[in-house]
Amino acid sequence: MNHDIYKSGQVARYHCNPTMSLFRQTNADHQWGCVILILMLHPNPSVSLIRAAATHDVGEIGSGDLSHQVKQANPEHAANHDALEQYVSEEMGCPRPYLSEGEKDWLKFADRLEAYLYMRMYGQSAQWGEEHLSDLRLRAQNLKVSNRFEELINGQ
Repeated sequence: MNHDIYKSGQVARYHCNPTMSLFRQTNADHQWGCVILILMLHPNPSVSLIRAAATHDVGEIGSGDLSHQVKQANPEHAANHDALEQYVSEEMGCPRPYLSEGEKDWLKFADRLEAYLYMRMYGQSAQWGEEHLSDLRLRAQNLKVSNRFEELINGQ
């Protein structure tokens, strides 16, 4: 077993966000959250999708974690970072599983939804602009889980 794969779960998220970094979410916390959201919302997730959700940030142990704002402002930098993260994952023996375009949409949705729910849990959802919540709603609509999404974010 590659111990770095196991240790990668302890990479801290939100290190660039002075407020959110206080809550010390790890990649293990986040990846589990993505898995459970997919299991809650997806009607029939593939093993590849669940595996991808459980390991999608493993490479950050070598590449670091870029904030959403940095990725949005610097798409070329984000693409280079993603390539490095993928390389690190592969070198560690944890390559990314193949995902269809629809599965990639599910993973991105779960990734963003988990971040929103985590911030909301700690009273920090105001850090999400309305455009981010609108994006989540649109993703939920495209994945045909709008009603379940609204129930989830409204605490029902």
